Amino acid sequence: MGVVRYPVECPGCEGEILLRLAVGLDERQPFFYICPTCKAATRGALLWDGGVGTSLELADGRVLDSEHNGMIALHINPDIPAIADAKSMMQPEGSATIFFSCLIGAERLDHFFTRSRDFRSLVKSDWLKLQRLTTYYLNRDWLHFDRIIAEYTPEQPSSVPEALRREDQFHRLLSLFFAPIWTFDERKPFVVMKASFNGIWNPNCQHSAEVSEFAKSEVASEYFTAVQRDLFEHLNRYVQLVGGLLPGLLCDMIPQEKQDEVDRLRLFRDDYEQIRDLYVQVFESCHKALRWVVGTVLCANHGTPDAFAKVSASIPGKHRTPSSIDRYTELPSAEKRKWLALIPEWNDAWDPLLDRSLRNDFGHASARHDLPTGLIQRHEGKPLAYTRMVQLAQRILQPLLACTNVMKILRIAAAIT
Repeated sequence: MGVVRYPVECPGCEGEILLRLAVGLDERQPFFYICPTCKAATRGALLWDGGVGTSLELADGRVLDSEHNGMIALHINPDIPAIADAKSMMQPEGSATIFFSCLIGAERLDHFFTRSRDFRSLVKSDWLKLQRLTTYYLNRDWLHFDRIIAEYTPEQPSSVPEALRREDQFHRLLSLFFAPIWTFDERKPFVVMKASFNGIWNPNCQHSAEVSEFAKSEVASEYFTAVQRDLFEHLNRYVQLVGGLLPGLLCDMIPQEKQDEVDRLRLFRDDYEQIRDLYVQVFESCHKALRWVVGTVLCANHGTPDAFAKVSASIPGKHRTPSSIDRYTELPSAEKRKWLALIPEWNDAWDPLLDRSLRNDFGHASARHDLPTGLIQRHEGKPLAYTRMVQLAQRILQPLLACTNVMKILRIAAAIT
C-alpha cells in the first residue's frame, strides 16, 4: 500500500487542495473529500492499474497541473478508518495505518491486509464460477453441477449418498471461500450456530422420524426455495460490497476497552445506500429462515413443528403464541426472534449480528449519510457514526452462512431419509 498525490480544485470555493490518497487493494477505490474551506463534499475514485500507475476520477472539480507549498493537504485512506482532524502525517494519528497498528497491533493489522488480499484474489479467480455453481445447485442441474464441483473437491467414496455429497461439498466450498473473513471473529458465531443446529439432527432422537418428515415437507415448498435463493443472492451482494464492509471488520478488531474510538473515526468512502439495502434484506431473510430453526427444535423435542403452546411459558417477552408453524411464519421479525430462546446458542449470538435498531433506522427514508460530519442522521435518537454503522453491517456474513447451513441440513434430511 502506497500513497499518491493529486492537486485538485474544489468545485465550490475553487480552493486548491493536495489530496494524499492511499492506494488500497481494489482496482477502483471510491472516496470523497471535504473541502477544509467551504466544507463541501466531493466524490471521486482512485483507479489503480495493479502496478505503479494510478489515475483519478472526480464527480466535480478538476485535477490541477501541479502542486505548490500553499496547498491544504488532505490525507485520505478509503480502506482504513482514520482520525478526521489530524493535521499532519507527523502526528501519531495522522497515518491511518500507524494509528490502527497502535490500536490492534501491527501483526494483527498485517494479518488483516493479508486476508483481505487473499479474499479479493479468490473473488477475482473463483467467484463467477461459484455463482454458476450456485445456479446449477438451485436448479438441481446435477449434470453441470457435478462437472464444476469436481474441480474443487476430492472424489468421495461411492458409499456416500449423492444428495449428502452434493450438499456437503457445495456448502463446505462456500464456507471455505468466506473463511478469510468469518474466521476473524474469535467467537466464530457461525461455527457455534452451525454446530448447535446440526446437533439437533440425531438419528437416536425420540422424534427423528417426525423431524425427517418436517424436512421433506418444507424442502418441497416454493417458500423454502425462494428463501434459499435470496440467501445466496445476499452472499453475492456481500462480495460486491466487500471493499466497503471490511473497514468495519477492522473496527471489530479494536479491543473492547478501546471501542469508543470507533465513534470518532472517519471513513472517507460512501457505500451507505448499498449497505443499507443489503442489511435490510439480509435481516428479513434470516428471520424468515427461523421458520426452519424453530420448527426443527419443536419437532425434535415434541414431535411436531406446531408445538408452540407446549413451550410458550419458556419464551420471555412474547406477545402471543402462534398456533402453528405457519402462523409463526406470519409473525413480525421481532416476535420470531423471541422464540430463539429454544436454542440458546442462536439466542446468544443473534442480536449482536443482526441489530434491530439499525434495521429500523435503515427502514426510514429520512436516514442518510451526512458526508461532511461522517454521521448517519437517523429518524429518532442521536446520529450514528458511519464507521459504527459499517462495523455493525459487516457482521451479517455470520448469520447468512448459519442460515444457509440450516437449509443445507433440511435438504440432506429430506433426500436421504
